[in-house]
Amino acid sequence: MRARRPVVMPPAWCARCANGDDFLSALCTSEIEGRLLTDREVQGTCSLLLAAGADTAEKALALFLTNLVDHPDAQTAVADTPDLLDAAWAESLRRDPPTHIIVRQAHEAVDLPSGTVPAGATVACVLASANRDPERFPDPDRFDIHRPERIDREFAASADHLGFGAGRHFCLGAHLARLLGQTVSVLLHHLPRLRWADGFTPTPHGLISRTTPHLKVTAQL
Repeated sequence: MRARRPVVMPPAWCARCANGDDFLSALCTSEIEGRLLTDREVQGTCSLLLAAGADTAEKALALFLTNLVDHPDAQTAVADTPDLLDAAWAESLRRDPPTHIIVRQAHEAVDLPSGTVPAGATVACVLASANRDPERFPDPDRFDIHRPERIDREFAASADHLGFGAGRHFCLGAHLARLLGQTVSVLLHHLPRLRWADGFTPTPHGLISRTTPHLKVTAQL
């Protein structure tokens, strides 16, 4: 993979002076509890969005495309019926979330069927395993774009899957992720009937976060 160039954040005062209609300007000019955000707070928010939003979204979209190419019938259905895109996107996030493991600390002892987690213990929660719990999702390994029943829920804190986390740690970018998924519809329109290039097999990598590093495809134009 190509090395990424470092991102240099512009001074926040540039956006304060410009007073534009972009997101950075909104951060610089909006008041929180009666005060403007400091430069450090603005830069920290942007850094968080770049790391948690762009990187995670890139991985999730790669996994979504992998599922669609691996399942030609689903790809055709999404291409022919764009209304199915959100459901397919949600199903991909369930079956193959880009974040596999999150770390949490138990504030109090928790009794589980396998034993007791003591208070203060650090726990690695495997979201990918929970998303394929056969007691919650019938035939959980199957990529079924008709599985999600209430699409709006799948991009909210009430989602059946844990691709966006849960509780107070639920991903604030879930609705942005839903919008990003719409780019796949544009891709399928311009590059219909995507198939893997000859000799190529996608191989996901990663433990805590996981994705296919690159995709080699052909299209029937």
